[in-house]
This record gives sequence, structure tokens and C-alpha cells, in this order.
Amino acid sequence: MTRKRIVMGLLFGSIVLTVVLITGSFVTYAQPISSTDMQNIYLDRILRFGVPILLLQTASLIFAFTDKRRDEA
Repeated sequence: MTRKRIVMGLLFGSIVLTVVLITGSFVTYAQPISSTDMQNIYLDRILRFGVPILLLQTASLIFAFTDKRRDEA
């Protein structure tokens, strides 16, 4: 597998998780809930999806900017 395909796969995964994070934040029902509970729900979603997104983007940057000559040696 080439480096370019690895980077593209990692970035695609990051995009998919970002879309899931954004679309899952829309509420289509109105249940009584306190603002504190709503904030906790959003913080949970941000941590649950944000950390993997950050890791995928960091890994893709590492793959993109590491020295390719080390792989050939």
C-alpha cells in the first residue's frame, strides 16, 4: 500500500467521523432537558468523535511529512 493511499484513507476516515459528529448533533425531537444535561451530551459527543478525528489527522500528517527515503533504505 502506498503512502498516498494510507494518507487518503486516514483523511477519509476523519471526514466520515466529522460528518457523523455534525449530523448527530441535530435534534429532531423536543424532550424536556436541562441545559447542563445538554452540555454534557455535547461534550461527550465531542470527546467520543473528536479524539479519533484528531488521531486520524495526526497520523495522516505524520505519514505525509515523514522522510520517504527511510522507507526505501
